Amino acid sequence: ISSDLNSTKFYINGSLEVQGEHGTDTINDTEELLLGNYGAGVGNATALIGGISEIAVYEGELGSSSVSTIFDNTKSRFGY
Repeated sequence: ISSDLNSTKFYINGSLEVQGEHGTDTINDTEELLLGNYGAGVGNATALIGGISEIAVYEGELGSSSVSTIFDNTKSRFGY
């Protein structure tokens, strides 16, 4: 997932899958960040059935070429 002030992009295996525009909102949430869950709020979150192989946090937005490079450099660990 890559996001800036106006849009969010979701990549799967280095390829852009979904892109959406949004306002110039910021995150001021004090709730826990749940990775591998979905739903509204901590108390209502549903656990992901499956696994997450790798999570990384970067400062600033990554462009599509950066996402592809990161994927290409790590994909052999996951059988690609």
